[in-house]
Amino acid sequence: MRIKIFVCFHKKDFVIDTPPYIPIQVGKANAKVDLGMIGDDTGDNISDKNPWYCELTAQYWIWKNCKDADYVGLCHYRRYLDFCPSFFYQFRPYIHSDLNYLIQHTSLPESKLSDYDVIIPSQRSLTTPLYDSLCMSHVKADVDILGDVVSELYPEYKMDYDKVIKVGNKYTPCNILFAKKKIFDDYSKWLFDILFEFEKKLTVPMSPYQPRLMGYYSERLLYVFLHHHPKYKKKHLPMILVDDEKNKPLFPLLLRETLRFISCLLYKSLD
Repeated sequence: MRIKIFVCFHKKDFVIDTPPYIPIQVGKANAKVDLGMIGDDTGDNISDKNPWYCELTAQYWIWKNCKDADYVGLCHYRRYLDFCPSFFYQFRPYIHSDLNYLIQHTSLPESKLSDYDVIIPSQRSLTTPLYDSLCMSHVKADVDILGDVVSELYPEYKMDYDKVIKVGNKYTPCNILFAKKKIFDDYSKWLFDILFEFEKKLTVPMSPYQPRLMGYYSERLLYVFLHHHPKYKKKHLPMILVDDEKNKPLFPLLLRETLRFISCLLYKSLD
């Protein structure tokens, strides 16, 4: 089984570059520093859109240029899927950890991966529908335009959009995704068709005042796509968040474990 997981970097940091992990520098077209790894600025690319599309410039590059993988993944230099969570952590949406934990838990149990079509981070729940949250954080007129674009380009997704965005309150963060390449490609085509058309119709054009705009919207759109494909075998896994570059815990062990347990209980109470 051919697996490639691309890890997005925009600055120097700890690098996992053992297979199947492949570091990729995002926004390299406009970068002032070459990190010494492949970039999202070769082949068919949208590297120059990175300030607004964030890690999606890597997703676009994988979709268009990676042709020799059965499964592909996308994660960040400090955010990874925990492919082998311990019992205590498997019910948590994310795990604050250090490099030692990261190295131990990013290996892939290939025998289990074939059981799933899509693996994504654990759900996060908001206290309001996603639509209300987007309207509070962004321009309401643009949020409405996004819904119109989905209905215009993919009318068969309108009910999914309404249920996930207008009514639902759950999403997965950071555009982190692991999937069969065919599904990854199908999702990418659907997503970029929508985002490129949406970009043309924004009431407030993309500018330095709207950084990471498309990255935020796409986090919500992933669930719309998955909701439309209920037959996909999905798996949620915790996300590892690396605390610091020096491999030093932020809190004493006992306090860390107590906070993790409390946050787990609070998270479950939102479901």
